[in-house]
Amino acid sequence: MTLKADIEFLGERLFDEYKPTKNTADGPFGVRLSKWIGSAQDEADQIKLFRLLKHLFFIGQDDLEAASRTAFSKHVLEWLINRLGVNVFSAAAKSQMEDALTLVRYTGITDSFNLGEFLRINDIHGHSVRYTWEQEIDDWDQDEFCRRVMRRGIQNEIEKRYLVLLEDFVGSGSQAERAIRSAQAIRKTDGTFAYEVLFCPLIICPDGAEWATRLQVDFPNFHYSPVLELHDDGFIKPNAVPGENTEFPELRDCLSRLHPTVVGPPPVDQDFGPFGYQQTGAVFVKYDNCPDNTLPVLHRKRNNFWEPLFRRASRMPINA
Repeated sequence: MTLKADIEFLGERLFDEYKPTKNTADGPFGVRLSKWIGSAQDEADQIKLFRLLKHLFFIGQDDLEAASRTAFSKHVLEWLINRLGVNVFSAAAKSQMEDALTLVRYTGITDSFNLGEFLRINDIHGHSVRYTWEQEIDDWDQDEFCRRVMRRGIQNEIEKRYLVLLEDFVGSGSQAERAIRSAQAIRKTDGTFAYEVLFCPLIICPDGAEWATRLQVDFPNFHYSPVLELHDDGFIKPNAVPGENTEFPELRDCLSRLHPTVVGPPPVDQDFGPFGYQQTGAVFVKYDNCPDNTLPVLHRKRNNFWEPLFRRASRMPINA
């Protein structure tokens, strides 16, 4: 199949799942594609934009649900088995795991992660506490967290022993760092670690993976287990990388050249440069939104100048 045929097929089967533009004036994928390509005035740049789609990694709703199931059925359960030293061939293994699962508290790092949906997908019952670190971290208090989250605010409640931090997409790890460091640092009165901590992102970029791996070495009660680690070769960085895709040098020049048209003259809200937040250079889109680590040329809108292919729903204002 040609690239054009591939894109048309994926447009019908996958890209039209994109929620921020569904049933809106943005139009279906085919319409958005035409407007996006047409935003570049130079024909050579239009061709490069089209070729950029060869490198697009789009995660659909079914993909994300499958990742949520894998996070629980493989990563959480395997972590508990290893921590407890459960012999999975033993007759007692089932009851050991059932007991352990009652001592797990699941939390979300940001509200981008739908914790309630994760619990429903995995048929996890009895978890009335829905804790999101991002909403609490600025005023975070260790004692209050232990009381309200790990004991549900009930005086005689059996305290949870295992703390799971979940996130759907992690770029550099900057949003997750405060939560993880706070969670793993909680101590008992005798100075020992209070909880075993698991960080399980569904999808993580190379910079975030490197950071989480280092953190795992530093803290014996912390374990990092991602469902999917994205590879370096799928990212267009500001500077050339040895062994990168042969199309990336031209695409890099194109992205840098088009960026002033995409964002406009300064001062500009949320202008992280042509390669996105933290210069990540991701060519990644999630069905429910586009992360700001992704190339702005794909998701940024500027009225009368630039039409995005996957318009990002941003919580912060953008002077479009």
